[in-house]
Amino acid sequence: MLPLPPYCVFHNVRGDPDPNPAPEKTREPQALGPPYHVLVDTNFLNFSIRNKLEVVKSMMDCLYAKCTPCVTDCVMAELEKLGSK
Repeated sequence: MLPLPPYCVFHNVRGDPDPNPAPEKTREPQALGPPYHVLVDTNFLNFSIRNKLEVVKSMMDCLYAKCTPCVTDCVMAELEKLGSK
């Protein structure tokens, strides 16, 4: 018998039964739902400022749900750096 190529490690080429079959019925995650926590980056905030948009109101209009903006420390540092220019 010839040795199998390396891609057979990842793909079931031989037609063997799958040892981990997919579940019969997949469920949607129940944890994903409003209120949404939105991770905001510098580009989003700059766009909002340039176009005179309120951040929270714009998020709520986009997602049709209550939103909580989350801004990381590195984004705040980047905004502070851009503010001095």
